[in-house]
Amino acid sequence: MMKKIAGLVLAAGLMTAAEGREWYEGGTLHRGSVAEWNAASERNRLATSADFAAITRAARRAMLMNELELVRLQAEAIKACIDVAAVDDSFSHYDVAQLGAACIGLLGLNE
Repeated sequence: MMKKIAGLVLAAGLMTAAEGREWYEGGTLHRGSVAEWNAASERNRLATSADFAAITRAARRAMLMNELELVRLQAEAIKACIDVAAVDDSFSHYDVAQLGAACIGLLGLNE
């Protein structure tokens, strides 16, 4: 019984810690499949997209100007782009990183 209670307390603590993260923290889909992307939470998809955005020239310029909200807009654009591709069966054999790279190019974020 004590092990169950300890497990519940630990799980509650982990959930609270996860909820306290910034919007750009905790993305885990970098090496994921399209199926994993589609099954993931909005938060995980946005955080993963933030990691993709962080490597772009546009995000680096925004970070130099301390404009984190611009980086969020870029991450949201990448996420939306991947979301559209991920529901199309013709993209099901790609992985998330490939779709992220294609979206960065399509959105012109590395120019």
